[in-house]
Amino acid sequence: MASSATSTTDTTNLYGLVFQNQAVQSQSQELRSVAGVSAYIKRNFCSLDYDGDGHIGRTDVLRMIAKPEMKREDALASAFLYHYRGNLGTTEMSLELNDFDRLTDPRYRDKAQRTLDQLAKKEDVQANVYPKNRIDPTMIVQGAVADVNFAAALVALAATPSGDKRIRKMIESNEDNSYTVTFPGDPNHPIKVKETTLQEKMVGSCSTDGSQFVTLLEKAYGIHQQIMRITQQRWGIVRDAFELLTGSQSQSISLQRNNPLSTEASDMRNRQAILQALKNYKTITLRIGEGECAETSGYVSHRRVAERQARGLTLKSAHAYALVDYNESTRMVTICDASKSAIKDRSGFIQGEINIQLSELERCFSEINIEV
Repeated sequence: MASSATSTTDTTNLYGLVFQNQAVQSQSQELRSVAGVSAYIKRNFCSLDYDGDGHIGRTDVLRMIAKPEMKREDALASAFLYHYRGNLGTTEMSLELNDFDRLTDPRYRDKAQRTLDQLAKKEDVQANVYPKNRIDPTMIVQGAVADVNFAAALVALAATPSGDKRIRKMIESNEDNSYTVTFPGDPNHPIKVKETTLQEKMVGSCSTDGSQFVTLLEKAYGIHQQIMRITQQRWGIVRDAFELLTGSQSQSISLQRNNPLSTEASDMRNRQAILQALKNYKTITLRIGEGECAETSGYVSHRRVAERQARGLTLKSAHAYALVDYNESTRMVTICDASKSAIKDRSGFIQGEINIQLSELERCFSEINIEV
């Protein structure tokens, strides 16, 4: 009798686990469709509206993302909101309950489904560490709470001829499913990184092909910075992202913005240093200071081919960019924005990569960092 009762209990528990697993899988599949994610957000609108003002705004989304522990469904929903609306570099994001009915409208459905498909790719736990083909700088996308200098330096490094090889040397896989990250700028202090969490996969910096190297490097960078701050006296000075990734110190050049025709000796030397770095394929990042939003007449780059028609472009301040290409015959440089949100044309469309004249660098950017 006891054996029969035990068997019945085990069977009941087994059925319970099966039904629970089926329910989780059902809810997971629900969040893979536009109608499903819209319905989930509407059902949980009050809990997602942190400040209780009847709108889900950018602040609400960022607070969702920053939660240390989160249900899988909430992580997916917050990641969808961030990638679909919240990463546009705007502060006017404000969604009411009825706004989510519009997601199923054909005008918005395709974009929403593309966002969900990208998130599904990120969730793949079997993703490779590195892409099968060469690391392309355009595949690196800055995440929600990323260090803009780190993302820009990684993109700029990937753009160099040796960048792919140098980046692939940084991460080693371990038998316990963890990873060891060794930054060239601090080889004596490798960082052990456990498997990335769902939140990190969903809203952290990533690679568009689904590989994990960007997310792992960003996580290791965050750990490294924390350790360096805690043990500063024992480990030495805190190394910046550029030095950590390249293994070299950077030559920082402060530019006289809006004065590309200056003939002062210092300006002429700066131009020569920039030109020499471009010809030698050095890692180069650019920065615009706080409150120094720049405008330029540039060309949108599509697969390295520039448009014939120049566009008026606005570049966000307090942001870092990567210089990823230089055409010596046309004297055009290609600028890449890892956040895919900081460069807009006159129509308000966001551009991830643009081409501008070399002479425009001094007019648009406050600072240029060059690998020594």
